[in-house]
Amino acid sequence: LTGHLGPLWSLAISPNGEIIASAACTLGESGYCIQSEIKFWDTTTQQELMTFNAHEGGIVRFKFSPDGLMLATASDDNTVKLWDVASGNEITTLVGHDNTVSSVAFSADGKTLASASEDFTVKLWDVPSQTLITTLTGYDSGVWAVLFSSDGKTLLTADRSSVIKSWDITNLEDVTNLIESSDGISSITLS
Repeated sequence: LTGHLGPLWSLAISPNGEIIASAACTLGESGYCIQSEIKFWDTTTQQELMTFNAHEGGIVRFKFSPDGLMLATASDDNTVKLWDVASGNEITTLVGHDNTVSSVAFSADGKTLASASEDFTVKLWDVPSQTLITTLTGYDSGVWAVLFSSDGKTLLTADRSSVIKSWDITNLEDVTNLIESSDGISSITLS
């Protein structure tokens, strides 16, 4: 699949396996990303379905909602955006982080979105109302990854100081530090 004019930053596949989303960056004269674009591709025909401009900065990561109707993008412009997959239209911009948003994750029911940032926080957003629920703190470095458990009761986070935390979402408590390693952790997943 070709067509992006700049380097690819992120890929995702829709829950039904019918769409591949790719994000690329247009680099300015300074070598920094000045505009991101997203392309949707049909996995059967391998044809481009649509292209749209997404952020004024680079898209670090993005995720489809569990029902495949929305795409959440995390950007180095310090914002999270929600997109309508069918039209490619922006639904909303979630503002609140003070630094690069490095990861996003939907809860299994799609009602809560977590965003991790280099500002040493994780924010939980109510997707239907598009409002901030709470900010999780207590990190010693930027947070690079977030992931909900399949039952939606636990949120895992990984940060640059190599700590994976487990949060009880019901009580919004930091339950435990699961792992501490020697290198920063940039991605996590569950079996």
